Amino acid sequence: MYIGDIYLPILSSIDKKSVSKITKEIAGINVTEPKSVSIRRNLQPITLEGYLYNDGEKNDAQYAEDVEALQYRSAGYCYTKYADLDGFIEIDNADAPQTSEELGVRNYSIEGKYLPATKYERVVETTGSESSDSYVVPFIIPCEITTYLYKQAADLVISKDPRRASAR
Repeated sequence: MYIGDIYLPILSSIDKKSVSKITKEIAGINVTEPKSVSIRRNLQPITLEGYLYNDGEKNDAQYAEDVEALQYRSAGYCYTKYADLDGFIEIDNADAPQTSEELGVRNYSIEGKYLPATKYERVVETTGSESSDSYVVPFIIPCEITTYLYKQAADLVISKDPRRASAR
């Protein structure tokens, strides 16, 4: 299983807790009657547990560093598609304590909130600039959801004088 670009060799359990819904009355703009909508009370809690071991690529200590680093990443970098999971995990806690040096095996536990890809997506924000005679608008290459690096392809320079538009 992968969470972002972090590989987890053995996943032993996935525990997604159900989330209750509540009904809210929402007052609309320029309407006399409020509308009743059903919304989730909070994000869906998830716990992942498994084992880390020396598989020839990395040893258990190196995998443990990767697991513990997950808690410092934005949910946008913690995309996973495994079993019935297809979305992002906002990680609250990730732990891989050393239990026995002789075995070379560690348990790990990851706790967080599950954000299904059907409802959540990554957003790339960019800003342009303006000079006295032109606007500079960065181009962004759209990437698949599994892509983690975005690259600015070029700048589009829009002249305020319509006779002089160019791309750099």
